[in-house]
Amino acid sequence: MAMRTSMVVMAVVLLLAGAPLRATPVVPVEPSDHMVQVGGRCAFWKDSSGRATIEEVLTLSPSAFNEGSGLEDLTFGFQSHPMWFKVTFEYREAQEPAPFLLVLDYSLVDEVRLYLPQKDGTWKELDYTAYEGSHRPVFSVTLQPGPNPMFVRVSTEGTLRFPLYLFKEHTYRVRALRQTAGMGLFFGALLLAAFINLFFFYAYKREPDGIASLFLTLLIVFYSIFQSIQDGFVLFFIPKHIGSLFRAYVICGELGLVALSFFMIFFFKRDYVNTPFLQVFSYFWGAALILIILTFSVSPALYVKVFALTGAVSFVPNLWLLLHPPGRRTFLGRYLLIAYLLLIGSIVIFGVRGLGQLPSNWFTLNIIRLGFLLFIVVLTLIQFKRLQLLIEEKYTVEKNWKELYEASSKFVPREFLSFMHRGSIKDVRLGDQTETELTLMFSDIRNFTSIVESLTPAESFEFLNGYFECIGPIIRKHHGFIDKYIGDGVMAIFPHKADDALAAALEIQQALPALNRRYESKGWPSIRIGIGIHTGPCMVGTVGEDLRMDTTVISDVVNIAARLENLTKTFGTDILISEQVVMSLADPGALHLRFLGKVMVKGKSSAVSVFQVLTDREFLKEKELRAAYDSFEQGMFAFFKRDFATAISLFNRVLEVVPSDMPARVYLEEAMTLHASGVPEGWDGYLRITS
Repeated sequence: MAMRTSMVVMAVVLLLAGAPLRATPVVPVEPSDHMVQVGGRCAFWKDSSGRATIEEVLTLSPSAFNEGSGLEDLTFGFQSHPMWFKVTFEYREAQEPAPFLLVLDYSLVDEVRLYLPQKDGTWKELDYTAYEGSHRPVFSVTLQPGPNPMFVRVSTEGTLRFPLYLFKEHTYRVRALRQTAGMGLFFGALLLAAFINLFFFYAYKREPDGIASLFLTLLIVFYSIFQSIQDGFVLFFIPKHIGSLFRAYVICGELGLVALSFFMIFFFKRDYVNTPFLQVFSYFWGAALILIILTFSVSPALYVKVFALTGAVSFVPNLWLLLHPPGRRTFLGRYLLIAYLLLIGSIVIFGVRGLGQLPSNWFTLNIIRLGFLLFIVVLTLIQFKRLQLLIEEKYTVEKNWKELYEASSKFVPREFLSFMHRGSIKDVRLGDQTETELTLMFSDIRNFTSIVESLTPAESFEFLNGYFECIGPIIRKHHGFIDKYIGDGVMAIFPHKADDALAAALEIQQALPALNRRYESKGWPSIRIGIGIHTGPCMVGTVGEDLRMDTTVISDVVNIAARLENLTKTFGTDILISEQVVMSLADPGALHLRFLGKVMVKGKSSAVSVFQVLTDREFLKEKELRAAYDSFEQGMFAFFKRDFATAISLFNRVLEVVPSDMPARVYLEEAMTLHASGVPEGWDGYLRITS
C-alpha cells in the first residue's frame, strides 16, 4: 500500500515537472514547398534585461518560453525589451540540404539577429542580408534533412509583429518584385499628388488656397516617410541596424497630423485664417511637438501615448471645422468630411491592430494605406475644384475690373495714369501731379448755339455725338487723346510731338465734308470748326476732394490754345497755331503757313505770334490766289513799318481776289483806323483781341 502511494506521488511529481518540457512546435517543410508560414508555431521569451546572449538563452528552462499556436502571426503590442523566438523547421522527405530564405515580413524593427546551430555545438550569429529588391529583413539559411532549430532575436521601441516566412529564392524574388512594384505605384501616386499640390502652392502662394496646398504637400511627404518606414521601403536606402526607426516613424506621423490640421484651417480660409482659432491651434501643436521630442529620451511607450493623445485631440477641432459652417454648407466640405471620417476609421483600426487587439490580416495591415490614399485623392480633387473655382473667380474679377477699367478710361484717359506713373485708376490719389511737355489742341463748332435751336434735345445729342465720333478716332490715330468735352468743344492732348496735333487737325478738317453730307441727309445744318494749337510745359494732376476728383492740366499753354481757337472766329480761319508749335515741327517748310502777326489775347500780358495753317480748301493752286497771299505778306510788312497807305492798298488787292479772306479784312480795318486817327503813343503793332 505504501509502495503504491509512493508510486502515485512520484507520478504526480513527474507529471508536474514534465509539463513545461512539452516539445516546441515544429514547422514542417517539404522539398516541394515554395513558401511556408511560421505563424504561431514557435516559442518566445522576453529578455527583460535586454543583454541576454545566445548561451544564456540556451540555458533557460523550457518553462521560460511561451508557445504560440496556429498559423496566425504573433502580435505583441509595445515591447520595450528584446524578444527571443525559437523556431524549429523539420525538413521532411529530403535527402540533401536545401537553401532557403528566412524572411521577417515586418520592417518596423530596430534590430533582427538569427542564431543557427553548428556541428561543433556552437551557435552562429547572422545579421540580415541586404537582399536585392527586398524591403524586409532576409536571412539565407540551409535546411538539413530533419529538425532545424534556430533562434531569432528582435528588438524594437514600438509595436512588434512576428510574421516569419520561409521561401524558395525564386518565389521570394517574384513576391518581392511584385510588392516593390505595388509600392512604386502607391508612392508614385503620392508623389504625383504632392507635385500637383506643390504646383498649386506656387501658382497661388498668396492665396489661402495655395497655402492649404502647401500643407497638403507636407502631409503627403510626412505620410510617405511614415508609410515607407512601416513597409520597409527605407531599407533600400538606409543601412541595416539603423536604430530608433520607430521614433522617426512616430514623429513623421505627428508632423503629418500637424500638416493635416493646418490644411483644414486654410481650406476654410475666410473664417479662420488670422483669427485666435489659428493662434490657439498653432500653440497646441507647438507644445505637442516639443513634448514628443522631450519624451524621446524617456520611453517609447510614453511618447507614443503623447502622440496618440495629441492626434485624438486634433481630430476634434478638425471635425468641428467640417461640421460647423462653412464646412457643412459647402458641397466640397461634405466630400471632405466623408474622406476625413474614412481616414479616422482607418487610423483607429490600424492603431488597434498595432496594439494586438485585432488580427493581422490583409485588411488590417493595409487599411491605413487605403484610407490615406483615398483621402489624398479626394483632397487633391477637392483642391482641383477649389482652384478651378478660384481661377473662375479671379477671371470674373479680372473681367469685371477690365470692364470697369475700360469704363473708367472713358472718363479718365489712360494716358493720364502713365503721366502720373500709376498702374490703374485705383492707385490715383488726390494731389498727384507731374510736369511734362505737351501739345494741346482746342476745337469748337462755329455757331453751335444757333444750330441747336433748330434741333430737338435728342437730335442735339445725336448731332454732337456724331461729331465727336468723327474726330475722336482721328485724334487717337495720331497718338493723342481727348481730355475734356466742353459743350461742343474738345480739348485734346498730344504727349509726344507737335506734328501729331497738326496732322490730326488737318485730317479732321478733311473729314468734315463727309460728316456734313451725313448731317444734310438728315436735314441738319452743316458745320465748320476752328482749331487752336499751342505747345509747352504743363502740370498734369488731380484736383478736387477725396470724394470727387478730376484730372486736369494746369498751364498757360491751356489758355493760349483756347485763345487761338477763339481767334479762328476773328480771322475766319480753320487752324491757328502758335510760334512755339512752328518751332517744334519737324519740317515747318512742308506746310502752308501764313503769319497773322502778334496778338494780345485776353489774360496774357505778352503777345502771341499767330500762324494760319492753310488747308487744301483755303490754299488753291491758281496763280492769282498765290499772288494774293504774297500781297498779304507785303501788306503785313508795310503795316508793321507804319506805312498804312501801302498796307491798305495791298490788303484791298487781296480782298479783290479773295473777298472772304478775313485776316486781310481785319488788318485792312486796323490800318484804315490808324491811318485816319494817327498812331497812338507806344504803338507796338500788336492786335488786341478782348473777347
